[in-house]
Amino acid sequence: MTPDVSEQAAIPRLDFRSSAQATLTGSDWSRFIAPLFSARLEPDSAIPPGGGMTIWKIGDIVVGAVQGPPQVLVRDEDRIARQDLDHVLILFLESGSLQLVTDGTRRRVTARDVVVLDLLQPVVIEAEALSATAVFIPRRKIPTAAGHLAALHGRAFDYRDVSVRRLFHGYVRSLGDLGAGLRPHQIAGMSRATATLCAACFPAEDTTHRIADAELAAAIRRHVQDELLNPGLDVREIADRFGVSRAALYRLFSAEGGVVKYIRDRRLIHARKLLVEAGPGGPPRISTVAYATGFADEKAFSRAFKKRFGHLPREARSGAAQRAGTNDNASALLSWLTTSAA
Repeated sequence: MTPDVSEQAAIPRLDFRSSAQATLTGSDWSRFIAPLFSARLEPDSAIPPGGGMTIWKIGDIVVGAVQGPPQVLVRDEDRIARQDLDHVLILFLESGSLQLVTDGTRRRVTARDVVVLDLLQPVVIEAEALSATAVFIPRRKIPTAAGHLAALHGRAFDYRDVSVRRLFHGYVRSLGDLGAGLRPHQIAGMSRATATLCAACFPAEDTTHRIADAELAAAIRRHVQDELLNPGLDVREIADRFGVSRAALYRLFSAEGGVVKYIRDRRLIHARKLLVEAGPGGPPRISTVAYATGFADEKAFSRAFKKRFGHLPREARSGAAQRAGTNDNASALLSWLTTSAA
């Protein structure tokens, strides 16, 4: 089933709902959610009428009203690396329950809880049938608290017992209901207000040291992304710019195998995008992509590419050539998130 994407006033809206006339199946749901999560559920199971999602893009943020089936959702390192979506997902659970697994820690989340998820970190979600309100916010848009929210990945808080969280929940829900009435000049303000409320909802409950590390790592990640094609981007440049030692840099990026490996992975991910997202003239030359992403020669690039993705650049390029000129129907949701993070 193809999502129904429409625009009312200035607010794009996407409806992916089961109805008596068009019943969604587990396979439909898996395909729809695939840009963000790998979903495990019965492929032939029917999603009851009204189940599914309605999603709105309001400036830089994306808001969703979700009625989801029982399922297991997995966001792993490979999916994260392919997309590099630098967003925070705030999920208000309104009915049902789920289990979250992050860093080997399992947490139960029930109705009345709000969950913080960093899309740059892995997570497994084991959910029963539920309803929820979700908001995706680019990290760079959240004032001061971006690193802190990364440190809260997988944490859940009662949103009805704290006034500012209850306000945030009501505000996000109303954006979907009332957003169609917004005028273009009002949208940026609504988007900023959402990011500001998000920052206000989660006070510094973790240790100062952990929060400072998370904020520094987030700032370095943004710098790496901004300077990805700069041949001068290396450990020394980052250490000098941020005033940290090489040992501290390695500690901050130990989960990624160190900052050198992190930079190389980001460059390889960008190279893969260049190869598979063919433009009007078709896929670019492999040598051109290799030099543009900091590799001294095509052979070294091909070896690193195969080690990272399991296939050679020419295979990725060949697949792109076969798709050139076709309508790939990429997910509207992923497209909205990608453009909001730009």
